[in-house]
Amino acid sequence: MEITLASTYEQVDGAIKNVMAYAACGLGLSNGRFLFELDFVMRELLNNAVEHGNGGNPDKMIVFEIKTEDAILQVCVVDEGACFDGQALAKILRQAGPVRAAMLPEGLAERRRGLVTIAQLGWILEVSPGRVVAWRRMSDILAEK
Repeated sequence: MEITLASTYEQVDGAIKNVMAYAACGLGLSNGRFLFELDFVMRELLNNAVEHGNGGNPDKMIVFEIKTEDAILQVCVVDEGACFDGQALAKILRQAGPVRAAMLPEGLAERRRGLVTIAQLGWILEVSPGRVVAWRRMSDILAEK
């Protein structure tokens, strides 16, 4: 499922409602904890694209995709904005143990959550300029209680 939306929080909310219905019906996901996590991941990635990626400019677009492939659930968000240092963030997210605000690249430390929280929930993040992908294995999702 792919959705293109303007950089507004109203558009984000509408897209998430559509995707959550698709996840429950189209993908057959019924695990309440996972559905909560999926909603959180999508909101965080899309709100970041609105606020940080596209600077709240409603004329800039966001392309959002959710799909399953090879038993992996993948959420991808692409925006039109400048990006933070994705390599530095990726290195931090791969580390063992808790992530501290002082470890984050400039611009992310003030927030101290978002992508770090997504990673701590067990999602794998791939960050590149203007694009963030979060994914989880379906077997991990279905095994959670």
